[in-house]
Amino acid sequence: MVEPAPAGLVSVLIVTFNSAKTLAACLESIRQQDYSPLEIIVVDNNSIDGTRQILAGCSCQVILNSENRGFAAG
Repeated sequence: MVEPAPAGLVSVLIVTFNSAKTLAACLESIRQQDYSPLEIIVVDNNSIDGTRQILAGCSCQVILNSENRGFAAG
């Protein structure tokens, strides 16, 4: 059974592929928002440039795809 989201929850969804150069700054910018409750979900489309290493230390929800499914499918 899926639990309902808290009232007013805002979800930020980032679909990424080989975004190591900009991902840390993007996540930091989102964390600086003062809205609450806020959740961050990152979907990685099988990056090979260090993006996954950045996500390993991320305190957000991470979905790792085994192939590049493109933006819409991600």
